[in-house]
Amino acid sequence: GHVATCRGSYWTGALRYYDKNTWRVIVDPQVSFPVFDDHNILWLTDLVGNVYRMKESDSAPVKVLSQPINYRSGGGAFSGGGEVVTGLNFDDKGHLWMGKESGLFVVPDNAIDLFDFVPLCTIAVPGRLRDIASTVDTAWMINEAGLTMLAGENFVKLDGPEKKFTAIYYDEFRKGLWACYPGKAELRQGDNITVFN
Repeated sequence: GHVATCRGSYWTGALRYYDKNTWRVIVDPQVSFPVFDDHNILWLTDLVGNVYRMKESDSAPVKVLSQPINYRSGGGAFSGGGEVVTGLNFDDKGHLWMGKESGLFVVPDNAIDLFDFVPLCTIAVPGRLRDIASTVDTAWMINEAGLTMLAGENFVKLDGPEKKFTAIYYDEFRKGLWACYPGKAELRQGDNITVFN
């Protein structure tokens, strides 16, 4: 029961998840970026950053966290020209990370409705965030400037904008990062990079 997907874009999609040997569909135009935690609970977000949770006993997503507000810029979800969510993921400590165009938000305790903001201005080459992936103490993000890794407290630039990355995903089974760009996908396992056409 660890498979879920949202098709379409915000306001037009549907949630599909695998439960008890069958695919179930919930037509909900608001949710996207489904991710399971270590307890097989499904977490999702909507366009502005409200977070929803689905336990095995739930028949629909239940709102548990309110949209994050970037107090540094003095604005909310649509500050800075229509800012939207760009990704959702957990690290090994169970902290929920949300990508938005201006930076990253993290929920240190998923039971408390409080986000911390990590500004992208601390990265050497900031740009609108497109996707995030994470595992253990490492997170990756892509934007117009390319692929950047956050290892502990340090941002490390891995690749520039020439590859035009569109999506990234950390593969726990293969212990590697999948990085996709037009016509190709890379599996990055440490310093070893395998390219698939």
